[in-house]
Amino acid sequence: MSAPENPPLVSVVMANHNGAAYLEAAITSVLRQSLAALELIVVDDASTDASKAIIAAAAGRDPRVKPLLCTQNAGAGAARNRALDVATGRYIAVVDADDLVHPGRLARLVDYAEAEAAPIVADDLIHFSVEGAPPLRLFSDVNFDGPTRVSVTELLDDQFMGRPNQLGYLKPLIRRADLGAIRYRDDLPVGEDFDLLLRLAAKGHDIHILPEAWYLYRRHAGSVSYRLGGGPARAMAKAMCAFRDETAPQTPGLAASLNHRIDRMTRSAREAEILDAVKAGHLGSALSGLLRHPGAGVHAIQALGRASAARVQRRRLRTSPQRPLLLVGADTELGRIPASWDVIKTTSLEQMSPQARAELCALTADENRPVLSYGDLGEEVAGFVPNFARVQQFSPPLAEPPVVHVRTPTYKRPDMLRRALACLQAQTLPNWVCDVFDDDPDMAGQSVVAALGDARIRYHSNRPQRLASRNIDQCYAHFNPHRAQYFYVLEDDNQILPRFFEDNIALCERHGVNVLLRNQLVEHASGTADARLSDIGLLEEKLPEGRCPPDVLHLSVMADMGVSNGGIFWSAEAKSDLEIGVDCNATFQEYLRTIAITEPVYVALEPLAVWAENGAQTVRNMGDRAGWLRRELNLKRSVQIVQRKVWAQASPSTRRAFLDLPALRYPPHLRATGLVKSLSDLRVGSALPPFEVARLVLRGMLIRLAGRPMRGLESFVTDRTGGRPLNGANARP
Repeated sequence: MSAPENPPLVSVVMANHNGAAYLEAAITSVLRQSLAALELIVVDDASTDASKAIIAAAAGRDPRVKPLLCTQNAGAGAARNRALDVATGRYIAVVDADDLVHPGRLARLVDYAEAEAAPIVADDLIHFSVEGAPPLRLFSDVNFDGPTRVSVTELLDDQFMGRPNQLGYLKPLIRRADLGAIRYRDDLPVGEDFDLLLRLAAKGHDIHILPEAWYLYRRHAGSVSYRLGGGPARAMAKAMCAFRDETAPQTPGLAASLNHRIDRMTRSAREAEILDAVKAGHLGSALSGLLRHPGAGVHAIQALGRASAARVQRRRLRTSPQRPLLLVGADTELGRIPASWDVIKTTSLEQMSPQARAELCALTADENRPVLSYGDLGEEVAGFVPNFARVQQFSPPLAEPPVVHVRTPTYKRPDMLRRALACLQAQTLPNWVCDVFDDDPDMAGQSVVAALGDARIRYHSNRPQRLASRNIDQCYAHFNPHRAQYFYVLEDDNQILPRFFEDNIALCERHGVNVLLRNQLVEHASGTADARLSDIGLLEEKLPEGRCPPDVLHLSVMADMGVSNGGIFWSAEAKSDLEIGVDCNATFQEYLRTIAITEPVYVALEPLAVWAENGAQTVRNMGDRAGWLRRELNLKRSVQIVQRKVWAQASPSTRRAFLDLPALRYPPHLRATGLVKSLSDLRVGSALPPFEVARLVLRGMLIRLAGRPMRGLESFVTDRTGGRPLNGANARP
């Protein structure tokens, strides 16, 4: 084959077998290298998943991608050898199909190789995992003074600079002329990288190791390089014996190092075989191995313990709510950041220590974790965020800070979204900005925003999906990227009248409050040809006009959900944290948002907003797979707990007057119903007939016995109510 006229500087070799889950990200990380003179040879080792389509699509977008398709699975070593046979670059770099590389990695390695005439250059690695592994670099405990050279003797040593030797994980840049005819062993399922390095080093090619970490090494359930089975361990020991026989080491020290390593690999194989037998249920074989090799058995039992602990950790992470992470410039002022968020402040890569870069990588590894960034992080910092494509990025603020920041959650309702945004454009107060958070993977809302052509409306695609209630809840965060004075959540199916902003701000300033509840009309049968508005608003039979203390507002949950999401308007000075963080449906969020308000609010009864009644659409996509009955029981049990907590915290005089409390406008029978059904107080006098009281008591007992509180409810209520116990005894007047 004739050489190309302009050969690439680097040939990147990537072997893949059924790695579709991570393949596209790996390819993208190579193609966004600052060193553009490269070719990416992707060898598909007879995959049966979507890998071939991903490779073909990448090749269609970028001619630097060179696909090689295998018809039979032969292993990573054989696949890489196919790529090496056709590579044309001056240097060879290996990137695994489930790993990532920093955009500046190849440029840095090549610059060093050229300046020092180094045949092999490697860098540190950052391990990252969605399984909760701590931030870790390969050489975390090694103190480098600068680049370090490693010979074949040092490569075989059990220690590297005073720490256990992990050089086999290196992903080096190799000068192709020095590689020559050396190829990977195709009989090694794991350890083929170390074997290749060993044979290169045996020819006198020292490995130059740079202390910087630019390679992101993904550890996941399908990884094979750190989950060693008995068969692969035996194969590695066999390969080391073959190397010893081929090279016939000339020095006693090198021979001793080889023999010691072979012995250690053989012990590892015995331990792995005992573990394999236990996992397969072959207890007789496992016991036999323990009796023959007691030492190996002890290590195998310890490994089982570590594996069990790791499984528990993974389960905990899967069921734990994901704390949002904010990436922001060190000198950026964004107002109060929610306590439930993690924050990383950085201005440039130079300000980040190697460990800080590893922590950034670890904290952003899980694609299900919400990650937000403010301003341009730059490729240098972004290169350490594994799922940077999924980061929710906020555009630079407008030249003049807006008075109102509107957050609009939307999902597959472009017509309603268009109507909602038109309501914003009709406001008498024009100084606002709106962030639209689209939970639709097909991004139906993007064309709506683009067609409006209004610079005040910014579109964001939720990646990953936040689901209905989470998408709504993120809109209540204290995060203030536009430095706005007020905030409002306009759901895509709701509406506001033109004076909404102007009147709300005037009332807040006149009455000295930072939270306002605005009355809403109800649009019945919203989204259909039968849509019609109610005659009265949601608040008119619940709360009177004027200032309302928080303890009175909390009592509204005894009869109803209290506040409506679409009626809350709040100031940047508000002390209340309106973001809930509990994984629940949107209805229960409103109960929790009611008790989350910790300051006086102003209740404005003029209905300047419209709430859409379309429950079937609104509760979609919650991610709750439980059946209807289970969901209802859990919801009602959770409401019951909140009601009992609110009642226990009310003063004795308030409890005595509750059925006729003038600060609430709920009819007495609704107040009494909530009291009895929550089992908070059964003495409701004539507000309910005795038969109805008995029925509600039985219903409340059934809910208490069969319902399960929503996960995270106890800690939420305890945190938001001064740390008092959740299920305090019923207080009696």
